[in-house]
Parts: sequence; C-alpha cells; structure tokens
Amino acid sequence: MDSGDSSAALDAIEKALKIAKHQKYMDYQGHALKLEADVHRLAYDFPAALQHYQEALKNAEDVGYRLLQVEALLGLANSTRVWGTWLAPRLMACGHCI
Repeated sequence: MDSGDSSAALDAIEKALKIAKHQKYMDYQGHALKLEADVHRLAYDFPAALQHYQEALKNAEDVGYRLLQVEALLGLANSTRVWGTWLAPRLMACGHCI
C-alpha cells in the first residue's frame, strides 16, 4: 500500500468491517466506520466522511461506547472546522449540533 493511497486504505477497512460484522464485534465496527470517515475526510470526500462519522456515532451510541462517541464527534467537529458552511446545516439536520 502506497502512502496516500486512499483506495487501498478503504479496501483494508472494508475487509476489517466485514470481519467485525461477521463476528458481531460492534466496537470494532464502530472503529472501522470512524477510520473510514477519517480516510474520506482526508481525501476531501465530504459526503462520504459525514455519512461514516454519523454511522460510527450511531454505533457508539447503540453499544454505549463513550470513547468512540467522543472520537466520532471530534471527527465531525474537525470536519466542520475544515468544511465550514457546507457541513453545518447537515449536522443540524442529523441532530448532532457541534
């Protein structure tokens, strides 16, 4: 895998996510979703990053994993800082006001 190769990173994350889902490791599913969001954010794929941060946040809330909730919210907050006005209305619509 080359440095900066987001498609290879996303492939590896998808494999990890499949394993976590198959084994019903909810906490690892949440981490995989959050990492997927990070990769999309760094590649400036805003819609995909937002979707995966929200999925990671929902996963964390469902299993009561507070650390992952914080990490997902920090990802959303950092994204808001970077994306500004594009992201703010979408965060308000999903119920997570940063």
